Amino acid sequence: ALDDVLFVEGMKDYLKIHTKTKVIITHMTMTKMETMLDDATFLRVNRSYIVQKAAIKAITGTVIETVNNAALAIGVNYRESIRKMTDKGML
Repeated sequence: ALDDVLFVEGMKDYLKIHTKTKVIITHMTMTKMETMLDDATFLRVNRSYIVQKAAIKAITGTVIETVNNAALAIGVNYRESIRKMTDKGML
């Protein structure tokens, strides 16, 4: 279920889908996965990560900390849009 997905980690043509209870590895690209996920629920934070907005515990500088204590770097190309979202209270 998508509600269980905390974040998706890209590894070339494979993905690690980190859920609340396990990690699932699948053969798929990040671009394909991004098109399958709802923009209102999930956020691309760099080339290698898509995170569920509800799973974000804190944003400190250029790092997003998730509820399972993973630290995800915010990519240079994504920083401005994420900053705007936090300024507007959307994150």
